[in-house]
Amino acid sequence: MITVHASDFANRKIVRTLGIVTHEHIFGVGLVQDLDLKRFNGGVSISWEEKVRGGRDLCIRSIEDEAIEMGGNGVIGVDVIYQVLSTHNDMVMWLVAARGTAVIIDERGF
Repeated sequence: MITVHASDFANRKIVRTLGIVTHEHIFGVGLVQDLDLKRFNGGVSISWEEKVRGGRDLCIRSIEDEAIEMGGNGVIGVDVIYQVLSTHNDMVMWLVAARGTAVIIDERGF
């Protein structure tokens, strides 16, 4: 599976475009329970960073899986967005979403 932000790449030809693939992941981060002062790196909580990275990785894996279900072997034009949806008491709700276009790539160019 090839997953790239670009819409084309050297030595590979897109044989067929299959359609849009998307995935959204919403999760909460507690301001108190997830704040571990011993685990700060440059002013950023490592546990928060791990949760956001985990959300991104889940979204990318999900659009790859969706592309495979459509018969594809690649996703091009991948875009990942991050957004804080709300804060309530000590909880911050995050949205991480990924989208791209599922394609069939001629693997003979590898």
